[in-house]
Amino acid sequence: MDRERFEQLFWKYTAGELSPSEKEEFFHQLEQPEYALFMEELTLKVWDEIPKESEVNFSGKRRVERIVAQVKQRGSRRSYRWMQVAAAVLLLLGGTLFYNRKAWHDFGEKKQQLVWHELQAPYGHKKQISMPDGTVIYLNAGSSLRYSDHFNKTDRQIYLKGEAFFDVATRADLPFVVKGNQLDIRVLGTSFNVYAFEQDSTYTVDVLTGKIGVQDTILQAGQRLVYSKKSGAIQLAKIANPDMISAWKTGQLVLNGQGFDEAAAILERWYDVRIHYDPTTVQHCRFVGKFNQLPIEQVLRMLRQTSPFTYRIVDQDIFINE
Repeated sequence: MDRERFEQLFWKYTAGELSPSEKEEFFHQLEQPEYALFMEELTLKVWDEIPKESEVNFSGKRRVERIVAQVKQRGSRRSYRWMQVAAAVLLLLGGTLFYNRKAWHDFGEKKQQLVWHELQAPYGHKKQISMPDGTVIYLNAGSSLRYSDHFNKTDRQIYLKGEAFFDVATRADLPFVVKGNQLDIRVLGTSFNVYAFEQDSTYTVDVLTGKIGVQDTILQAGQRLVYSKKSGAIQLAKIANPDMISAWKTGQLVLNGQGFDEAAAILERWYDVRIHYDPTTVQHCRFVGKFNQLPIEQVLRMLRQTSPFTYRIVDQDIFINE
């Protein structure tokens, strides 16, 4: 399940509208520690945005305020226990806090009725997007992003799947937020690249100008962050060649030591092809090179000079043999 689906279930939960199967799905996800931070964010958002016209049980309100204050004060010490606390806050919000159940229902329903805009760059294509706030986004092949009609009004939040380069317009009063499956990036005005395909084991963020916040880590210009989806570990490094980070925007395909699995996925997205191979026969291959708007067959010919393999092209299918 991705964060967008979890958030959809969250708002239905607050409105008391989960079906039995959705309720099972939602509470199953609550057992996963990686959703602790997101659960807290949504819970605090509920507390900050509850309808002011609702009648309040003040005893219940004080109990909720104490729990919310604990969540806000505890910093980065996240645990499964705190995810349970966040769930308890929701129960209080939905139960003892309000006498006016209709206002609570309407609040949850309003959140579900947001209008979402989705933009995609299909395989073999790239897309340049000008956002309402002046931010320019370059979307790489096989990538997509979503944002609501609240963008540039009450937030500047987008959801990304894949790779994109951002040249963010400065707006001090409204940070620009990029959300991935497990990754939150917060900026005011800067340029950076995000590589976050769902099938990969890591996400990579490269900062070219300015600085950004990723989870609890601050990145300066010239720094790279690699995030492990499995362990949640973060590694920082200096960008060796900044010019190569956004080279894909101008049609330059860059391979920097990728194994065959990752290189094949990149070529499939770049050229809109399907690559068939036996992983056991090419697992030793590593690829390095820069290719400036070359056809796929010429790229394959150049790659096999350093990692011997044979290939056969049939329409949009490429068959690889050792």
